[in-house]
Amino acid sequence: MPRLQGFILSQCLLACVCLMLAPSFAGACNIPVFRYALERWQSDLIELVVFHDAALTEQQNRIFAGLEKESRNHGGIANLQVITRQIDDITDEDLKTVWKKLSDETKSSLPLLVARSRVGRGQWLNVWTGPLTKVNEIGLLDSPVRQELSNRLLEGDSVVWLVLKSSDKELTESTIQMLASTLPDVAKQIPIPEGIGLPGSELFSAIPLDIHFSVLTVDPSDPQESFLVNWLKQHSPTAFAEGSPLIVPVFGRGRSLEVLTADILSPTLVKELSIFLCSACSCQVKELNPGFDLLIKTNWEFELYGEEPPEIPSTASASEKNFDEPILLPIPRGSDHEESSQNNELNKVSIRPGSVIDQPNEPLPPLGSHRLSWLLLMFLSIVVLVAAVAGIKKKPYDP
Repeated sequence: MPRLQGFILSQCLLACVCLMLAPSFAGACNIPVFRYALERWQSDLIELVVFHDAALTEQQNRIFAGLEKESRNHGGIANLQVITRQIDDITDEDLKTVWKKLSDETKSSLPLLVARSRVGRGQWLNVWTGPLTKVNEIGLLDSPVRQELSNRLLEGDSVVWLVLKSSDKELTESTIQMLASTLPDVAKQIPIPEGIGLPGSELFSAIPLDIHFSVLTVDPSDPQESFLVNWLKQHSPTAFAEGSPLIVPVFGRGRSLEVLTADILSPTLVKELSIFLCSACSCQVKELNPGFDLLIKTNWEFELYGEEPPEIPSTASASEKNFDEPILLPIPRGSDHEESSQNNELNKVSIRPGSVIDQPNEPLPPLGSHRLSWLLLMFLSIVVLVAAVAGIKKKPYDP
């Protein structure tokens, strides 16, 4: 299956990069990706850019000040950053480009807010654009689905599979049922990596380390979810408009691995993605991992650690390590389906929790003694990569 091969190839490329970088870290990491992300990765800031041509009115200033107050930069807990720019004095080249690409009709609704999400190093996606005064109507800062998502991740769900329902009721329901029937078997097959508790693989929160999945549906007609729905639609607008539900595996502190369409989703792909997110975190640098962060109003540090958070060793960023940008192939998006309608509910499908593995607190041997192992792993990764490339060449990629 060409699309699945494309995903496997992207993970092989990522694995090769991470294996080559691994000797630069103090020790191997045995923590599953989802748990490492929950405890150690800060959520990316969502940019809220307010374009205006005159001084803001009293009402507009209240809205602007309310957004700033909620941001982490001003003592709040939401992962957002508020920026204001007068349209005749935009000096940032990046924001100049954002403004120029807006339609004339959109530009007429000043002051205008553009919400931007980081989707890669140096890459951004406009996830919502509209009048500043509409912010409180669309559920920008928070919504019931994102509250539930945050609760589940903090209760120990490894991955929450968001499903944005489409106009095709039958296709949406079959997608949900496929996830509900596949995830329990996948959870049983994934072991927790060995070595938890060893140096470099410490757990810092009291949340049980289990393998546990759930499904959470999003109703596109719910006005409280307007901001989230528009955000997810931006990743595959044509497919969603033609009837495909969108499926988003979310882990960590609300990090979305990818936005998938129903035609690409299969039990095999669900298993591959689940294994990737539940395997040992071979690449600890967040910027070198796929995905994007949702805007979630949660005090993660307090919820995880309470009043006195532990001292967690910081993970160097890609820029600090001067790593080259990895070449990652995105999961392909496909064609879509017929239209129908779907009802509204938060639908949770709970999956069997795995067992907590207690590991002896023994020190790791010196990194130098593992150099042969690293070479072998790198060699095997290259072999797998070459095999994946050869497999794709045999059958042309079908966009």
